[in-house]
Amino acid sequence: MNAAKKIRLYLQSGQDRDQIDVLLQLAFSLQTGTAFQLTPLHDLDERYFATALQLMEEWHLDHHIASRSKLLEMIYADRQRHGERADAVVV
Repeated sequence: MNAAKKIRLYLQSGQDRDQIDVLLQLAFSLQTGTAFQLTPLHDLDERYFATALQLMEEWHLDHHIASRSKLLEMIYADRQRHGERADAVVV
């Protein structure tokens, strides 16, 4: 199960609100590019800390996948402008 879904389930459970607030702040910070203080992560219980790490890992991977997709779109557009076959692109 991905980290975002875990956080939603934690939130719906209504338990451990302080722990969940840290995860929500982290998710917001990753999404908006705002600063996040790492100190609150130190106080998380193991399962919430593991979810925080998973969230950061998934965000990092998604960020690179999105960048690669944008690059491929640019390559296809450039090839079409120059009359080349777009399906001949090798990345």
